[in-house]
Parts: sequence; C-alpha cells; structure tokens
Amino acid sequence: MKASNKIATFFKYFVLILVGVIMIYPLLWMISATFKDNSEIFAGISLWIKKPTLDGYRNALNNFGGSINILQAMLNTYSYVIPKVICTVVSACMPLTALAVSTSPAASCCSTSCWLPCSCRRSC
Repeated sequence: MKASNKIATFFKYFVLILVGVIMIYPLLWMISATFKDNSEIFAGISLWIKKPTLDGYRNALNNFGGSINILQAMLNTYSYVIPKVICTVVSACMPLTALAVSTSPAASCCSTSCWLPCSCRRSC
C-alpha cells in the first residue's frame, strides 16, 4: 500500500512540475525576447540569446509613442490608475464594514452602529 502511495505522489508532483514549466515558459521567453533583435525573435522559440542587445530598452526610453517617452507615459498612467484603485478599494470596503457591523452580536445591543467594538453594559 505504501509503494502505490509513493508512486501516486510522484506522478502528482511530476504533473504539477510539468504544468508549472509549461506555464512559466512564455514568461521566460518574453523576458529573453527583450534582449534579442527582431530577426532573432522571429527565428524560433528558443530562450537562448545569441547576440544580446539593449536596443529595445533604448528605443522604448527614447522614442515611445512619438512625442513622449515611456517614463512620461508611465507617469500619466499611474497618476490616473493609483487614485482609481484607492477609491475602488475604499468603496468596496464600506459595504463590507457595514455588513460586518450589522451582523455582529454587539451591534444589536449598541444604540449606534459603528465598526468599533461595542462597550454596552447589558448582555447581548
């Protein structure tokens, strides 16, 4: 019984590792492609870099999208996205806080509804 358990465990981990490698390969390929020129990117799907170059990064920093560079584009994006994310998180937490307060046993014995613990003297 123990031998079959070990074999089953081995195959479970083998499948998990195989799926993990298959899923991580595209990410590794994208990272390696940033250091290749166009002809080398379209030549195959190998991770091996024959002639490493930083031209892609130089082009992205210098002439990204015409009149602005990539740093300005990122600054524009983050100045819009970060406040939106903060407002979304705050607005999503408000109903959850109200729900937690209204369903807690302490809320039934307090005269005011707040998220702070209730300190009323009578038993709930």
